[in-house]
Amino acid sequence: MTFNRNVTAIITLETLWSLGMAFLTFDILSALIYSTGGSPILVAVASTANGLLVYAPQIFVPYFQQRIRHYVGGAALGQGFIVFGYTLPAIALLVSENHALLRWMVVASLAMAGLGNAFCYPFYQQMRLRLFPPMFRSASYSTALFFSQIGGALGAALCIPVLNAADGPTQRNYLWCFVIAIALGAAATACFGLMRDPNPPPPRPAEIRPLGSFLREFVEIFRADRNLRVFLGSEWLNWLSGMGSTFVAFYAVTKFGESIAAPCSFARYVAAVAVVPLAHLVVTRLGARATNVAFYWCSIAMFVVLLFPATKPTILIASFLLGATGVFRVNYMFHLIAGLCPDADKSKYFALCNVAVAPAILIGPFLGGLVLKAGGSYRALFGLSIIPLVAGLWLVCKKMTDPAPPVEEAGAVPRVSLKRMTN
Repeated sequence: MTFNRNVTAIITLETLWSLGMAFLTFDILSALIYSTGGSPILVAVASTANGLLVYAPQIFVPYFQQRIRHYVGGAALGQGFIVFGYTLPAIALLVSENHALLRWMVVASLAMAGLGNAFCYPFYQQMRLRLFPPMFRSASYSTALFFSQIGGALGAALCIPVLNAADGPTQRNYLWCFVIAIALGAAATACFGLMRDPNPPPPRPAEIRPLGSFLREFVEIFRADRNLRVFLGSEWLNWLSGMGSTFVAFYAVTKFGESIAAPCSFARYVAAVAVVPLAHLVVTRLGARATNVAFYWCSIAMFVVLLFPATKPTILIASFLLGATGVFRVNYMFHLIAGLCPDADKSKYFALCNVAVAPAILIGPFLGGLVLKAGGSYRALFGLSIIPLVAGLWLVCKKMTDPAPPVEEAGAVPRVSLKRMTN
C-alpha cells in the first residue's frame, strides 16, 4: 500500500488519539466513579449518556452535511469538542475535592464526548473514504487501525504507573491522566490541518432539503431493504447485551480495587493489536458478515469467562476478549454498511443505522443497573447478557446475506499478505 500525505496524517492522528485516550478509557473512568462513591446506576447513566449522544443525533447528519461540505473540517470540529469536554473534569479534579461534583463532571464529560463523536464520526467515515487510495482502501484502513491500537497499548501501559504512582490511585493521579489525554488529544486534532482532500467538495445542493424529507427517506430505505432490517435487529440484540458489558470494569474494581483498572485497559489494547491483522484477513478472505460472526463469538466467550469465580487472571482474560470484540465491531460496521448501499447514500445509511439502535443503547445499561440495584449478582447479569448475543448471532448467520463479499473477490483491493499489511 502507498503511504501518501493523507494516509500518513490519518495514521499519526489515530495513533496520537489512541495514545491519549488510553488514559481515559471507560475502565479508568469507572474506577474514578467508584473512588468517589458512585453506584452501578451512575455507571449506567454515564454509559447511556455517552452512547445515546453518539448515535441518536446522527439522524440530523445528512441534513447538516448539505451545509458543511468539507469532511476534514467537520471531523476536526467534532474531535475538538471531545477534547474540550474532558477539560471539565480536569478542572474539577484540580480545584475541588467534592465527590458529588467530580462524579457528575465525569458523566458530563462522557456526554460531551458522545455528542462530539456524533458530529465527528460520520464526517470522519466519509473523510477516510475520500482520502484513502481506492485500490488500497481496506489495507489503509486496517493499517491505520493497527497503528492506532499500538498507540493505545502504549498509552495503556504508561497509564499503569501514572495511575498507581505514590500509593495511588489518588485524585492527583487521575488529574494527570486527564492532562496527558487532553494534550495528546489536542495534538491529534491538529493533524487534521495536514490533510488535503484530493477531490473537490460535493457541490452545494440547489435547494436545501428540509429535515422532514430525510426522515421520510429513512423510512422508505428501512421498508425497502430487508438485509438492513435484519442487520439492525442483530445490532439491537448486541446493544442489549450492554446490560453486562457496561459493568465489566466496575465489577473488576469492586473485586480488586481501583488499581486493576489500568491493567484491564492494557489487556484490551493488547488484544486489539493482536486482532487487527486477524480481522483484516477475515474481512478480505471471508467477507464482512464473517467479521460480524467473529464479534459475536468473542462477546459470548467474554461473558462465559466472567461466569467463573472472579480472579485477576479471569478479569484480564475477559478484558482481552472485550478488546478483541471492539476491533471486529469497527471492521464489520465499516465494511457492512459500506456494502449495503451505493456511495452516494452512505451518510444516510450510517445515520439510519446509528439512530435505529439508540433505544437499545438506552435500555441495555439501565436493565443491568436495575438488576444490580435489585440485589442481582454480577455473574447472573453476565449470564443473562449471553442470551441476546446468541439471538443476534442466529440472525446474522441465518437471516442476513453478506452485502460486502470478500474484498479480494469484489475487486476492491489486490491480495494483501499479513506481512505486507503489518510492515
